[in-house]
Amino acid sequence: MVHLKRKGGKIWDIQKVNEFWTTLRAEKMAKEDYNFSEFIFPEFAKENFWTKGTEKIFDKEVDFESATFSSGVNFKNVTFSNGVYFYWVTFESKVNFNRTIFSGRANFKWATFESKVDFNNTSFNDMTIFENATFNGIVFFYNTIFSRWAVFYNVTFSSEALFYDVTFSSETHFEYATFSGKTDFNSTIFSNGTYFTNTTF
Repeated sequence: MVHLKRKGGKIWDIQKVNEFWTTLRAEKMAKEDYNFSEFIFPEFAKENFWTKGTEKIFDKEVDFESATFSSGVNFKNVTFSNGVYFYWVTFESKVNFNRTIFSGRANFKWATFESKVDFNNTSFNDMTIFENATFNGIVFFYNTIFSRWAVFYNVTFSSEALFYDVTFSSETHFEYATFSGKTDFNSTIFSNGTYFTNTTF
């Protein structure tokens, strides 16, 4: 397998990137083994978890605990049919979750986002947890739907946090969150209890 664990380093060229994804598809995806704990991922090639034209779906639980994404991440139009765990994950570059569907629980606890994050048109259909996560770049939530509890407890937003036309259908928790940059909840709907206790703007 061509992945690396958290300790160590690797110089990625195009050949090595393509080799990484080809091997990952053969040894992990084809076997429906979605445990990517402590992987270090290179940039997303045109063919990454899936080949071109393949339905972008994880049909079982996915575990990225303590993984590192060392370049841009593109989960656009991906469906996570069951739970997905991104806790303690480091995203070192831009992240795209545009039109992603999280059908099961989405857990980003203690995740670190170093650059721009896009959750536009994303659907969170089960409980969503960002507890203790850190956003160091601008984060967009546009036309995003949270159908169940949304937990942003003790989250740090170091840059802009833009929640435009977001729908929170259940309880929403921002207790102890810190918003250091521009914060906007324009046209956002809170349908149930929303808590900003000890939140800093």
